[in-house]
Amino acid sequence: SESITRCLATLAEIERAVIVGQYWEGVTLADLTERLSLTNASGARATLIAAQRKLKRCLQGEKP
Repeated sequence: SESITRCLATLAEIERAVIVGQYWEGVTLADLTERLSLTNASGARATLIAAQRKLKRCLQGEKP
């Protein structure tokens, strides 16, 4: 939807890549961690959680 597209655009590039990889491409978090060369211990999982929170806040802000 237009709201999702707009909110995705507000995310950092790495956050957007994790969201798209996880939900649209079906890539595992382990593969995303490797694909995106993430070096932190929790890899893509931490990035995914942060991105989910930002998307939720953005989408809730659109409710009347």
